[in-house]
Amino acid sequence: ETGNPIPKEPVLFMKATSAISGPNDPVILPKGSQKSDWEVELGIVIGKKASYVSEADAMQHVAGYVIVNDVSERE
Repeated sequence: ETGNPIPKEPVLFMKATSAISGPNDPVILPKGSQKSDWEVELGIVIGKKASYVSEADAMQHVAGYVIVNDVSERE
């Protein structure tokens, strides 16, 4: 989507909790926005604190999954 090569590993990123809105809340775009973009993402809810978890134990920390509408300003 950005013209970059496809990564060999999945890309992991996090959003600040202040970026979360409810299912019926309006999406407020920045004033003068020129390159607003949206995409559907699979969100993974981590249910308990974890550090340095092995791949074999990782699923024990997943509480569930959500569909996320990720809205970004690309400029």
